[in-house]
Parts: sequence; structure tokens; C-alpha cells
Amino acid sequence: MNKTNNWKTGQIGENIATKFLEDQGLEILARNYRTRFGEIDIIAKTDVIQKNATKEFDKTARSDSLTVPRHGRMSTDFMNSESQSNSKSRNIYIFVEVKTKIGDQFGTPEEMINSSKIAKVLKMASVYLTKEGLGEVPCRLDAIAIVLDENHKVISLHHYPCIT
Repeated sequence: MNKTNNWKTGQIGENIATKFLEDQGLEILARNYRTRFGEIDIIAKTDVIQKNATKEFDKTARSDSLTVPRHGRMSTDFMNSESQSNSKSRNIYIFVEVKTKIGDQFGTPEEMINSSKIAKVLKMASVYLTKEGLGEVPCRLDAIAIVLDENHKVISLHHYPCIT
């Protein structure tokens, strides 16, 4: 697959992920937010802390799990599940990394998320929060992994909230 096809597949996945997040009640603030460190696929906000936020759509009944290394906290207080359950309703900024693949014969989208990628997204999130003058606000890093068939129909979509 060439770069143009990879880009198109990524855009399709980001469109699907955006719709999924909007359907979950999140407000989309930005897509493809670029910094000198790279790009954040989706930046969203919610004013409600959702318990059991993991949502899955899986036509194949696969049980993939995201195994990404834990990353240290930033001064912007990237939230973990424990701090979410103790928080009151207020804005939470969500930085979303979307990985999309056509088929999974060469690995899953989850395998494309590693500690280096997480560190990059955390740096970019910090830049965004600073530029927007948001300071110390609750935020988290989510991942959405999508597998499409050759006709770009969703085979599976896994949402992994709070991967840091």
C-alpha cells in the first residue's frame, strides 16, 4: 500500500472515529492538529465524566487488547481511571490517537501505538493546552483502533480511554 492509500485509509478512520465520539456525546474541538512534534488526530471535550467509558463495536467478536506502556504524568494532570471516578462533572479535554488498518493480517492497529508515539502525543497535547491558555485542566489520552474491510466497511472499532 502506498502513502496516498495510507493517508486515505487514515482519513476514513478519523472520520469514523469522529462520528463515534460525537455519538458518545463528545464535542470535537479540532482534527489533525499540527505542532512541531507531529499531529494529534482528534481533540475533543466532554463536560461529563463517563463511567465505564470503553465502548466497542466489533462485528468479528475479537477481543483485542491494547498493550501500551504506561507513561508518566504531565503537569497537565492526564487523568487515570481512579481520578476520573472521584471527579465531579467538568470539562475534560481528550486527545485521541486513531489507528486504522485494512484487514489485520499484518497486525492490529493497536500494535502501531507504542511508548514513543504516546510521548509525542503528550508533547503535542501540552502545546495545545498552552496555546489555548487552558493551564491545568483535566485531560486524557485515548486511542481508537479501527479495522476495515477492503470496501472500507468497519469490521471492528475499539475505543481505549485513558491509555497513559
